Amino acid sequence: YFHSFFLLRDQLSKEQYQREVANLKWMTMFGHCYEDHKHGGEVADNLRALALPKLIYALSLEGKEQAAAMSAYTAYMDNALSFGPGFFGTIKPDYSGYHHRGVYNSAYYPHALYAASLIAYLLHDTPYALSEGSMNNLKQALLTFRFFSANLSVPAATTGRFPKTQDVVQHLVPAFAYVALSSDKPDEELVAAMKRICENNPKEIDAFFGEVDSNLTYTASMGEAACVAKALNSSIKAEEMPQGSLFMPYSGLMVVKKPEYHFNIKGYSRYIWDYECSTTENLSGRYISYGQIEYMNLKTGAKSYQGANPDFNWSFIPGTTTKVLPANKLLMKDGMKTHRSFSDETFLSGVAVSDKTAMFSFKLHDLIYDKTFRANKSVFVFDDVLLCLGSNIQNKDKQYPTVTTLVQQPEKISVSSVKGGNLVTSKQGFLYAVKGDDVETELSGALSIGYINHYEAPENAAYAYYILPNGDKKEAKKLLSSESPVKILQQDQKAHLVHHTLKQIVYGALFDETAIFADQIVRKVNIPLSYILEQKGADEISLSVCEPDMRRISRDTMDKLSEKDVIDEEKPFDTEIILNGLFRLKNSGEKAVRVSHKDGNTIVNFTTIRGENYRINLIK
Repeated sequence: YFHSFFLLRDQLSKEQYQREVANLKWMTMFGHCYEDHKHGGEVADNLRALALPKLIYALSLEGKEQAAAMSAYTAYMDNALSFGPGFFGTIKPDYSGYHHRGVYNSAYYPHALYAASLIAYLLHDTPYALSEGSMNNLKQALLTFRFFSANLSVPAATTGRFPKTQDVVQHLVPAFAYVALSSDKPDEELVAAMKRICENNPKEIDAFFGEVDSNLTYTASMGEAACVAKALNSSIKAEEMPQGSLFMPYSGLMVVKKPEYHFNIKGYSRYIWDYECSTTENLSGRYISYGQIEYMNLKTGAKSYQGANPDFNWSFIPGTTTKVLPANKLLMKDGMKTHRSFSDETFLSGVAVSDKTAMFSFKLHDLIYDKTFRANKSVFVFDDVLLCLGSNIQNKDKQYPTVTTLVQQPEKISVSSVKGGNLVTSKQGFLYAVKGDDVETELSGALSIGYINHYEAPENAAYAYYILPNGDKKEAKKLLSSESPVKILQQDQKAHLVHHTLKQIVYGALFDETAIFADQIVRKVNIPLSYILEQKGADEISLSVCEPDMRRISRDTMDKLSEKDVIDEEKPFDTEIILNGLFRLKNSGEKAVRVSHKDGNTIVNFTTIRGENYRINLIK
């Protein structure tokens, strides 16, 4: 309708024209452009469906009216592409993308990025160009999207009610081109990222441009193809495969990315909902954020998440700790009343140092289906190994067992007993080294499942296992032995503490702010947090910290959030860490961190907010 009107506007009578322009103003909600914007952000639906029609409306006016509308439109778009507070959409400070008050990478958010990128390109060489801040937010959002995606696939636990829709990135290729070409010189980072995506996926890119779509806007058109071709034909080289780690507090997601493989680790909390369904979609996806560890081998295509397989058992999602329910019990016929639920736990943290050093930790508490169900879950990354720890696993369900799932895959699972535990292997190259516990297996149609059984009504169950992507059995056996360089120092309701003796790194998930750790450098904290402490030579340490509490209003489910709740902003906190021993700041000009000393201890104070990562370098 909008495109048709714009093409035919000169053929309409004055009366028809005025009628349709008035209709456009109402249908595009253009009145919002003239309002005083009290906070940043915009609903993803309004961006993806109405950003271009709003522009069509403004361009359909004449003279001063058109100039005023265009100025208001630019101000609206700049505000829409700024960070939204609280649960509000669309772009968040960590470049997560929101729809329905939560992360949503399968649809809506990528559509909003596409529409906004098209607008940026159309306006870039006019007096109404988007601001530098908006352009930077679009650029960083696109680059972050390609980082948390494994090639074309977004993390399974961020797909909302479409858990089978993971291959999304190819649809954003034009957005990379639009933003890259919206400056005097093509943006090198965006073009390099786009080239790698296109070179690695020629069939998918050809399929995308093989048919023009006219859903929300026209995609894969001749003009769009020309923009993409212009960017691809530049002299800028394709980027190497990105690698590193990234914690996204607004997604409850840790990403660990190497050239060979990709991990996503997902939780939920007081601020991150668990899953979404409809009356017909994702009816069994309740556990998708219960600590899912999603693995993808970027060389072979092997992957841990088999959600598209009709035999997939949704009680056994790899990495999760769940109650094993019959299919009819897990199937949520009234899921629309209980989906998009929150926990009452604020501890959902991640510390991202590099692709070789990272950690993720969260406290699981089910408020909707079984309020007695709790677990503390952590994942620690050492080079090419992941250590998975669980503690305080409990519920009062005497009918259905509680398990922690290792793997669910098409290939047959092999379990072998070794000193200190069990090795679980498959033809895909996955290797799990399970400490102490007996591993159980079962079949789900054509799929094989391996899991640790905590049995019915566990009171204080725990687990410890390693994931070795390289399948090195010799290394796995060493990790399970007394000669392991990895020492689990504490694994209970107060903390998960791990020391890698060779790397001289301590990883800590401190759940209890009253606890004292007398034999660790980090002695005490005044709020639950996670940290990674790296020893840099004899006298220097690097302390990376995530204090995860957002300190804002939440409810049991998304539907109970009021409009006032939705825009409640995150609150800062004066975080204090007490260190055993005397230290000073390496950079004395660091004003954001305050260091004092008392009774032979060092007191470090700094302000934390939004679950962000902070790094402090200290000299003994």
